[in-house]
Amino acid sequence: MFSREIGNIGENIAIAYLKTKKFYILAKNVYVRWGEIDIIAIKNRKIYFFEVKYSRTGIPAVDMYSKSKRRKVIRSVYLWLDLYSKMKNYSPKLGLIAIQRLSDGLDIKVYIEALY
Repeated sequence: MFSREIGNIGENIAIAYLKTKKFYILAKNVYVRWGEIDIIAIKNRKIYFFEVKYSRTGIPAVDMYSKSKRRKVIRSVYLWLDLYSKMKNYSPKLGLIAIQRLSDGLDIKVYIEALY
């Protein structure tokens, strides 16, 4: 299986999970100059920019999110916010959804931080 296919599996799991938590999914796989934003979602007048990491191996999914990847995501988010200024009324949040495949199911952890 190719990494893009694995990424799509993880993103689809993340979207299904976010919907159970009453998030409205605005977009998936948004490309801007600095990179890609996996999921953009809205809930309670906040806009969330999620990176999704999905691990099918023993490597913890959260460890797959490097500092350089985080910087690229943040630059992408700021560029997106500049392009869509009408979303400035929403409080922006950066999120990581770490999905770990276990022998008996999935372990999903969501980490969220304010951008400013």
